[in-house]
Amino acid sequence: MSYCCYEAFQLLAKNYLGVEDHELFVRIEKLLSETKMTPADVAEHLMPKSDDDDAKGCLMDLVEALETANIDQAKNEEKEEKKEEKKEEKKEEKKEEKKEEKKEEKEEEEEEELEQWIIENNRACEEKKEEKKEEKKEEKKEEKKEEEEEEEEELEQWIIGNNRGCAKKKEKKREEKKEEEEEEEEELEQWIIKDNCYLAKKKGGNREQKH
Repeated sequence: MSYCCYEAFQLLAKNYLGVEDHELFVRIEKLLSETKMTPADVAEHLMPKSDDDDAKGCLMDLVEALETANIDQAKNEEKEEKKEEKKEEKKEEKKEEKKEEKKEEKEEEEEEELEQWIIENNRACEEKKEEKKEEKKEEKKEEKKEEEEEEEEELEQWIIGNNRGCAKKKEKKREEKKEEEEEEEEELEQWIIKDNCYLAKKKGGNREQKH
């Protein structure tokens, strides 16, 4: 839609009022530069309503209409500005809401990742604990095995030592028995020798008595 400019107003004033210049033209020019009004509306205010209406009255009617339109336009512009401000505020609110939503989503994702990390970390810790338990069990088994082997070795050494002691004792007893037997044999031989000597003497005495 095209709005009336000052040049169009001058043409309309000349056609409808037959005037090319007037003291109100400066004011009308200023108002037309600030106010949006169609050429048809300007022409309607310039047209005389009766035979008594002169050019000044028609121009004043246009001035009043332009001033009223200017005020209404200012109000409308203010309303539009407020609407735009509200739109911008809503846009900003929506942006903030989206930011908050994204932030919340990110926080939820981070929390979920943290929970997953904790779960995985706990699993890893449990696995390490189980591994350590198994290692300790194996170490205990090895220690027990080594202890048993040491005990067996000690027992074998004790048995060997004990057997050696027993063998020595047996050998000593054999030697002592042998010595006793030899002593007995020697005593028996000495007794036999003595007895034989006694018998021989006795026989010799008997023979002398017979002679």
